[in-house]
Amino acid sequence: MKKKFYSTIIGLFAVAAVNAQITITAPPASIASQIDTFARPDNVTDFKAMATSQTNAKWDFTTAQYPNIQFFTLRSTTPSSNYPSSKLNHKITTSFAGGLSYEAIQYYDITSNSIVTIGEEVEVEQILPLGSVTGNSNDELIFPVQNMPYSEPQIEREFPVTLGSSFTSTKIQDTKFNLTVTAYSLNKVPGVRRSYRTVKDTVVGWGTVKIKGISTKKTYDNIPVLQVRHQVTVSDSFFLGGNPAPQPLLDAFGLTQGGNIDYYFVDFISQDEIDELIRIDFQQSPYQDVSSVEIQQNRIEKYELVGINNPSLQNAINAYPNPIINNTINIDLPTNQAGNWTYNLIDIYGRSIANGTINTINGEINLPTTMAKGNYVLTIKNEGITVSVNKLLK
Repeated sequence: MKKKFYSTIIGLFAVAAVNAQITITAPPASIASQIDTFARPDNVTDFKAMATSQTNAKWDFTTAQYPNIQFFTLRSTTPSSNYPSSKLNHKITTSFAGGLSYEAIQYYDITSNSIVTIGEEVEVEQILPLGSVTGNSNDELIFPVQNMPYSEPQIEREFPVTLGSSFTSTKIQDTKFNLTVTAYSLNKVPGVRRSYRTVKDTVVGWGTVKIKGISTKKTYDNIPVLQVRHQVTVSDSFFLGGNPAPQPLLDAFGLTQGGNIDYYFVDFISQDEIDELIRIDFQQSPYQDVSSVEIQQNRIEKYELVGINNPSLQNAINAYPNPIINNTINIDLPTNQAGNWTYNLIDIYGRSIANGTINTINGEINLPTTMAKGNYVLTIKNEGITVSVNKLLK
């Protein structure tokens, strides 16, 4: 449940002296328009010990190994008529049942004392075949275009925040779908998933972290952070045609009516940021088995320790339209950056669908006309160095 998320803003650190306790006082809105890019190391189990609460700690993440570098980019400021108060948004992938999931845009607002999520939108109808689940190739699950406002804004981070700070926030959200399952005589029957999501944050430690910049080939040290245990509890109920979904059907999809599922994370949050600097994802294991680690790659240059001068260009790259229209993508490249620009578009199975050199005059990429509908990842490189990774939908 993670997210594919675009990114921005957290707060100002008040540090009284060297090794002093850290407090983030307020969420500045100055970087809402900037992009956050995260790298995922392969040796995730090495970071299990980072979940142990510590004070005045020095956490070293430079042992992260990236033999198969994975980047993903979060945050956009594209406005929405449904959420006029939103300051930014993220693309997210939400699990529905088993391996089934849908894509949506999640909208955020920034107040004087919090960062909150206020609702979601499904921008493009998504049709998921169910033959692998039901055995009938005609069965399908459809998520129509829809607006999904929350029952109330959900606090994602509250300010001021320091060691011992905690908050809990709950929201309710309805997701509409249409279900066809021949064995149950269901033919595009309208359904609703009602989700109760509770977020609980507790600051359990503070100190500094040391990380590697993957594109810049540099090391960044003494970055002040708070260590936060982030727990998300989700409870879903399913309805078909206005009635609770039948239990045999729920069993077929591995669903439980009204059951709670807990997800566990450890976040390291830093100054002037919206998203966490580092996230350790334990999924449903209570801070025991690490599922993934994500390390932010933006705005870390001020903590430079050693390395080669090769500045990151992520904030200057934009790929559009998204969703893809007419098998064409346009890339906004920095006007002052020379060199060879290349791209590689892969599908969800890791297969390269298209690759080549980007025309720096018009920034246009023409894709194969046989390209299927679905989710894709576009990697852009300058002189062989990855500078941008975008998740695209057709």
